[in-house]
Amino acid sequence: MAIIAEDIPPEDPGVGSTESDDLLPGLGGSVSWCWDFDFAALLDAVTGPAPWLRATEADSPDEARKTAGSATGESACPVAGRGAGPQAGSSAEPVPTESADPEAESRADLATEEIADPEADEAAFQEAVEAGRARELPLEFVAGRVSENLPTGPGLAGWLALARAADLEDGALAGVAASFRRLASWAAAGELAAVAQIASRSARTDRRAGVDAAGRPDRVTADAAGQVALALAMSHDGASAWTDLGVVLGWRLRATGAALAAGEIDLSRARMIARVTGSLSDEAARQVEAAVLGQAGWLTLGQLHAALRRAVIKADPEGAERRRRRAERNAAVVLYPEDEGTATLAGYALPGVQAAAAMARITALAKAMKAGGNGGQIDFVRAQVFLGLLLGTLPYIPPSPDAPPDADQPPDADPPPHGRPDDWPQQPDDWPQQPDNWPQQPDDWPQQPECGGDLGAEDPAPEPGLDHESMPGAGELTGPSWPWPEVLPYLPSGTGALAGLRPLGGAGGLLNLTVPLGTLTGASSAPGQLSRLGVITPGQARQLANLAAGHSATRWRMVVVNPDGEAIAVTHLPRLRSTGMGSGEDGAIGLIGRVTLVIRTDQLTPVAGHDPPAEQRHGPAPPAPPATAAMASILERARAAAGRAAAAAAERRREDEQSGGCGHGLASSAYRPPPRIAELIIARDCTCRFGPCRRPAELCDLDHVIPFDQGGLTCSCNIGGKCRQHHQLKQHPRWSVAQPVPGVFRWTTSAGRTYITRPDTYLT
Repeated sequence: MAIIAEDIPPEDPGVGSTESDDLLPGLGGSVSWCWDFDFAALLDAVTGPAPWLRATEADSPDEARKTAGSATGESACPVAGRGAGPQAGSSAEPVPTESADPEAESRADLATEEIADPEADEAAFQEAVEAGRARELPLEFVAGRVSENLPTGPGLAGWLALARAADLEDGALAGVAASFRRLASWAAAGELAAVAQIASRSARTDRRAGVDAAGRPDRVTADAAGQVALALAMSHDGASAWTDLGVVLGWRLRATGAALAAGEIDLSRARMIARVTGSLSDEAARQVEAAVLGQAGWLTLGQLHAALRRAVIKADPEGAERRRRRAERNAAVVLYPEDEGTATLAGYALPGVQAAAAMARITALAKAMKAGGNGGQIDFVRAQVFLGLLLGTLPYIPPSPDAPPDADQPPDADPPPHGRPDDWPQQPDDWPQQPDNWPQQPDDWPQQPECGGDLGAEDPAPEPGLDHESMPGAGELTGPSWPWPEVLPYLPSGTGALAGLRPLGGAGGLLNLTVPLGTLTGASSAPGQLSRLGVITPGQARQLANLAAGHSATRWRMVVVNPDGEAIAVTHLPRLRSTGMGSGEDGAIGLIGRVTLVIRTDQLTPVAGHDPPAEQRHGPAPPAPPATAAMASILERARAAAGRAAAAAAERRREDEQSGGCGHGLASSAYRPPPRIAELIIARDCTCRFGPCRRPAELCDLDHVIPFDQGGLTCSCNIGGKCRQHHQLKQHPRWSVAQPVPGVFRWTTSAGRTYITRPDTYLT
């Protein structure tokens, strides 16, 4: 047991604090928690019935917790922020209570005074244990019984540190799990309180920001977002949103912040309350908060979302329609990667009526495909229809076997819009299929109401005519499923808005592929990289590279890297006039605009009489499918061009060694970097040089570390890629950036903390 001295003076709660400090009860002022319990209550908890087996007549979850707390003497432990203890910043003096039996208390005090010899007490205890009158209880047993009724804070953390799951009683496991969740909420509240203070203090020094009398900033400054991003390894947008949440819970929705700190709600629920009330005024937001917060911790996320929506409409009924129209203007289609090489393509904030109508059409087509012989589950077939409609390669859907005999006969199959050669690579047999487990939704995404929940718009009751195939137990395979819609090397034209679609400004395509040379030759199993999606499997990379080789507008770039994977040279292949395929696709938009081949120096064309070293493998490389004639020709030319670029890079390296640093062999007298410098910087940096930022370097500003007008050179040793946001942050008067060696950047924040960003490397 830890005993806290009562004579330690509390720290002045007014020094350096604002109202947001109450977000984390128990941390302000002196150490004001304890692990002590009323001894009789503690004995009752560990020797009597388990707390989770005790009957209670409580009418609400709050009363149930209070009743359970009395069994472990919670009221006897002075914990800041609870009704029975002192507030944050106050002394830890125990609350005086009146004894029900003064004589018994006197006898207990006398007995305590008589036991003055610890060794004798220990001997007496051991004798009692041997005689069976007493027994030792492991701390894990005690922790399992008392932790779920302790308030959040260091005391709870101390007990949970003793609660090893393998040694707990069966009934204690759920309570300990819930206690860890409450402790995580308390820790998240502490983190949010810290980032809120970063925002408040940064705003005080920013002439474009303001702070009210309570310390609440009117915005999250770039300085604050930058500090949080570097400290917590977040993107700029993620850091801004996280800091804004801390500000909201510290000032606007203080009750929600306090509930998070007390463990009454978790972070997902706090986020949802803040998000759903974000469009309301402060007064209306607090009305909604008061309406839902009392039960928020006992509702599922779906139930809480429904309750919030009802409360928001009630608080501001006139604004509901206005907010809906404004939200529709933020509609977007997003693509993000999932596990096992799959991806999610989704539309957000779409008009509800149009989205429901689109889903109905997808479902109708999917049912027609199933009736025509597609044996996939209904969700799987919907996904095939979805992609086929968007790609323009949805296959012909034959009539069902029980169609009327006079049904329209299928027309003769038309050739593809631009034809394909006979040797065009087919979709591989191992092309990724539907994953076993559908991607999980975000933690704070509204869930469907569960059994006994509110069946509303979130989960309408089944009615005749609705799609019952998508319900649990339906949609089993009834036969072989059809293959995925075909991917063409170009975007086929079509009717309506797609008629007459032409290339955009000579861009050549819409996606960029990065792939190691060894992956294409089958010597390596290193993954590829696809813009808009991220890491892809070697099989996907080879398929896309073959598609790119079949389109004459594709640009081919070679990045030569050293054995450590750092870029040292960049070159390009001259674009061919035509692939000679006779496909007639030259006027169509290509799917792949640029392919970047990553080639190690030891993979270049060997000198006569010398064989290249063995390939560097990333696990066993599966056999690669035979390359098309177009791909084989491209790889041969790419090796030769990369060899010439590597030789020039080796000559520059010798000049750098002779000069004792950068020899400025590529330097330019112009302010704007010429292509020979720009392309090398983009390949070297890959992304913005602000550590957590992943914006591609080709979309960034090529910034002089030492300003050009102050003598800074336009050279690779003085230039780095920075997105516009972090380019402006670098110019903040209290921030600084240095490049001690080419490609290595040292950022120093306004608070004096330093972070190093090193060059990105390529997998080969």
